[in-house]
Amino acid sequence: MANKIVDLSHHNKVKDWSKLKDAFIIHKCTQGTTYLDPTYKERKDKIQASYHFANGDDPIQEADWYIKNQNEKMLILDWEIEHLDPAWWCEKFIERVKEKTGIDCWLYTNDARALKHTFPSKWKKWIARYKYKGGDLRDTGMPDYAYQPKSDWDIWQFTSNGKVEGIDGRVDLNVSKLPMQTPETPTQGEATTAVFKVLSQKDPKWGEDFIGSSGLKIKNYGCLITCISSLSSWYGKYKDPAWMAKNLSFTPSGLLYWNSITKKELNMRFVYRYYQRNDAKIREILASKDNACILQTEMNGYQHWVALIGYSRILGYKISDPIDGKIRYFNDKYKVIKGYAEVANY
Repeated sequence: MANKIVDLSHHNKVKDWSKLKDAFIIHKCTQGTTYLDPTYKERKDKIQASYHFANGDDPIQEADWYIKNQNEKMLILDWEIEHLDPAWWCEKFIERVKEKTGIDCWLYTNDARALKHTFPSKWKKWIARYKYKGGDLRDTGMPDYAYQPKSDWDIWQFTSNGKVEGIDGRVDLNVSKLPMQTPETPTQGEATTAVFKVLSQKDPKWGEDFIGSSGLKIKNYGCLITCISSLSSWYGKYKDPAWMAKNLSFTPSGLLYWNSITKKELNMRFVYRYYQRNDAKIREILASKDNACILQTEMNGYQHWVALIGYSRILGYKISDPIDGKIRYFNDKYKVIKGYAEVANY
């Protein structure tokens, strides 16, 4: 992940671009139907993303003006105004950008607006919420996650009062749940959803299936099976959880015989089961090109398994959670790692 995510406009004077070589830079491009940020063209080769500041006029005309001038693969609509129907306006703008560029446009707004208006959950969102009035950092320089947005967010603007070497004056600072080398590029060792199937154990296609010869159903006890199934897609020989329930070996009570994972049909072999937390080892497995990791945690007093797919120094472990088939960060829902298991290429 980039060391800093900063957003700039002509209001920000950059005195030394070399100091920003490790930053992910989002820059203002356009506003309304005629305004072009006067520094955008000279800076566009140094930035990774751009945004359009909405005036609330005709959404198609504003989108066309942005499309005409932008030069990035990550495009953002900045919505900060009062309007009778923000959700409708933003949807028309974003649909137009998608139609003309093929790019899924992000939405930037503050937390209060995001909670008030019904914006589609499928949109990537950049949300502003400050701990202190005016975005005062109080010299911490880091976000306080107790004050993160209450709405869903992918990038969080946590201050407008930050300090960044190479930029005169104050600047907006942000943190992301996503790897920010480029919008679609995973960090080293991280599974990408292009090849990694995010699965739910409650999916009706297999949720009612029994595990082995036991009376346990996948929807209730199949978190581990679902994780292994997801990893099989990572290794290029996908088998769904129903296949796992029939073709792996289990005790009469439905517990997995770990060595039964080792199969040519899965292109996967079991390496070892670790019964205590070791973060250095877990991250070593994650960084490997060949090995993968499943974490054991707790849910309502029972053991629960999740598949590890990434890591952020700020947000922690990124997981695929079979309980609901969602990608989340470990600390968003779980607190304790009881152990983990390692698998590798066959």
